[in-house]
Amino acid sequence: MAQEMTPEKLISEALEQMEHRPMKLYPFSALKNAAAPFGFYRRSAESEEDALDGPTGLMSADFEISIVVATYEQLSAYCMAARAALLALRGVERDGLLIESVTVRLASPDLEETEVNLYRRVYILHIDYQYTR
Repeated sequence: MAQEMTPEKLISEALEQMEHRPMKLYPFSALKNAAAPFGFYRRSAESEEDALDGPTGLMSADFEISIVVATYEQLSAYCMAARAALLALRGVERDGLLIESVTVRLASPDLEETEVNLYRRVYILHIDYQYTR
């Protein structure tokens, strides 16, 4: 039996298949000893739209996505590619999951992780989605 498609799977596929700048994306809880470049995410909010006659099936979710690279020069290039890949999810339908809308916004200033000598940029990805079957 095939596993159900989830927003997390689509997000991971989008970042792991970026042309010229692929990166591994990990759930925050599974992040251990990753080699840059990589990303990690965690779902920070979720809700279902409600109408007068009950739930609509339209879900909203927010994800905190961090892009981590070895040099500050790489940060801009990887983040531009990642942002474009995430925005391209709008309208994607796969295995019964339809992404209706996508918003990507910067969540904090660029960070220098001095303990591990890496650079990180954090985005908030907001998606509206629904299951079509």
